[in-house]
Amino acid sequence: MVDDAFQVIVAADAPSLLPMLEQTETNCGRLPGQLLADSGYCAEESLKTLAENNVDALIATGRWPHGKPPPPARRGRIPANTTARERMARKTRTKKGRAAYARRKAIVEAVFGQMTILKGARDLLLRGEDAPHPFDPGVVQDRVG
Repeated sequence: MVDDAFQVIVAADAPSLLPMLEQTETNCGRLPGQLLADSGYCAEESLKTLAENNVDALIATGRWPHGKPPPPARRGRIPANTTARERMARKTRTKKGRAAYARRKAIVEAVFGQMTILKGARDLLLRGEDAPHPFDPGVVQDRVG
């Protein structure tokens, strides 16, 4: 998880969203005001937890072919029996949702670029089966010490 204002990693990548939220709260003392995530983190339990904690989340609910925009959000009231995933799909298809979600790549890629170029991550020698991923912040920190 990356802070967009300061371009720092505030939580390590995890297989699900809830451990990253807990780590962010531990590291920063609060939950994020807004969260942008790809479809791999779109689980019903995560969406409910985000809503309960008043985190403004925009999480992709699926993939669209490159260059083809998703269909626009339906207008009108949201039905009462709508699932959290359906609500998120609707939210990410609004003009406001699409504009906010479009920032996701720019926020994360800037941090990876800084780690690669400014911190010398390309110079890491990763040998062996247990070698860490080159974008692991701990590895880069150890390297530049």
